[in-house]
Amino acid sequence: MVSPTFSFSGIASGLDTDAIVNSLMQLERLPIGRLNAQRADYNGKLNAWTSITTKLSDFRTSVDEVRSVADFNGFVSVTSSNEDAVTVSLDGSPTPSTLSVSIEQLAATHQVATGSGLPESDALVGAGTFTLSVDGSPTDFTTDAATTLDQLAAEISSAGLGVSASVIQVSQNDYRLLLGATESGASASFTASSDISAFGTIDTLAQGQDAIARLGDPITGLQLTRSTNVFTDVLDGLSFTARATTTTPVDITVARDADGAFEAIKDVFTSANGLLSEIESQTDFNAASVRGSPLTGDRTARNMVLTLQSALSELVPNGGEFTAIGQIGISIQRDGTYEIDDDVLLAALETDFDNVVSMFVQDTAAVNANLAVLATSSSTISGSYDVVVDVAPEIPLVVGSAYGAPAQDEDLTIDFGGTSVTVNVATGSDINQAITAINAGLIAAGLTAVLAELGDAAGSPAIQMSAPGAYGSLAVLTITNDQAFGLDGVTTGIDIVGSIGGQTTTGVGDVLAATSGDPNGLQVRVSATAVEVGGGGYLVGSVGTTRLRKSAGCLA
Repeated sequence: MVSPTFSFSGIASGLDTDAIVNSLMQLERLPIGRLNAQRADYNGKLNAWTSITTKLSDFRTSVDEVRSVADFNGFVSVTSSNEDAVTVSLDGSPTPSTLSVSIEQLAATHQVATGSGLPESDALVGAGTFTLSVDGSPTDFTTDAATTLDQLAAEISSAGLGVSASVIQVSQNDYRLLLGATESGASASFTASSDISAFGTIDTLAQGQDAIARLGDPITGLQLTRSTNVFTDVLDGLSFTARATTTTPVDITVARDADGAFEAIKDVFTSANGLLSEIESQTDFNAASVRGSPLTGDRTARNMVLTLQSALSELVPNGGEFTAIGQIGISIQRDGTYEIDDDVLLAALETDFDNVVSMFVQDTAAVNANLAVLATSSSTISGSYDVVVDVAPEIPLVVGSAYGAPAQDEDLTIDFGGTSVTVNVATGSDINQAITAINAGLIAAGLTAVLAELGDAAGSPAIQMSAPGAYGSLAVLTITNDQAFGLDGVTTGIDIVGSIGGQTTTGVGDVLAATSGDPNGLQVRVSATAVEVGGGGYLVGSVGTTRLRKSAGCLA
């Protein structure tokens, strides 16, 4: 008997149920497919922005090398006209200049040795006394019948007198004690004497002396003395080392390092090209294949390109010979990237270094010590702006009640900046002891931002607590559990209120930031006391921004 073949497709109705089920399953999968497509799109954009961010980081690094005049001033070179006699090195940014130096005397380290030798380094020296005099103060080293030459040398070296002792072999069966100052210079010299017969005399091998150099004329010039042959503090940012005495002056020349500045500027535009090319790659649309890139049409990416090109290409009306980057060999290509003519840029730096520098940095200045310019933005307009303070910035400060010695130990808790410290003031402490105990507890706990001082409570001594330098409403000082000194409570600093150039500002701590008008984006730190401000409207001074441009730093 043949078994029947079963098929569910089209049972009774003739419908293709397999196809219907497959279609329903495909419909069920549509949301999943859309999610997978969205995830792929998201991942593509994420990877694209990661690549752009990497290039942006490279650009930021190059811009950080040339953000300020001080950065460019660091591009200096220093040379010596006679390196056999004087070598030079940079440890800062000295001003370009020429220094004429003559070496009259080299520094030397004081050395002495015993006049007679012993057959071995561990030979017995015999009983006696070896005396060292340093700064006129004698120190005796007593030997006995069991003391060896090595032992005496070790004892002298470990005495902490600034003298090192060792045993040297002069010839076969001739070992002697050698002593030398651990530092060079006349002040490190010492004297030695001994009644140990095996040593004979104490002979001076080298007399300790200072190095002597003269600036200007080798005979009558300004005399400089140092205990070593290294002169580190004659000219800021430069040191020189005397190697030999001279009969004629040696010229030390500090000059602008046009090559160093050239490489730094070139790095800015090279990294900018890398950033622009990466953005182009991630936003490109291929018309032939009708396919876009992950960020095709992305407005943020497009704005980055416009901002970067604006920052790097803006004219700089600074009154100098060069007013546009094209004049110093930098041109923009059809694809938006930059090309540098090395010869033209290097020649411009060699011709007018300061003028080229002014094209890349923002010069800002304050007229007095009460103001410090912290930042500008791409929207800040060059000009001079009066800074007026209506409310002076203040630190959190609390003065306790008239002091009385506590009748029992006081454990008060001080909270500031997220750190809580409990300090102890012992029973019967006077006010100075109490202040010392509080500060010691704060320092031990690492809360050095808070300070206890002597204050005045209506003419009576009191403990005063504050957070020096922590201005504004974000600085909150809380003191609890105080039963004796009247310090309990919460004290908050006060934010500065004022204007820059008559325009609206925001004040945080002691910093005013213009938020509108020509000075928009200009931030200044202000020093003004409540007494000076009085009823408000206190003119602190003026801030000037000159040769201001939208520096590349506004993007980086």
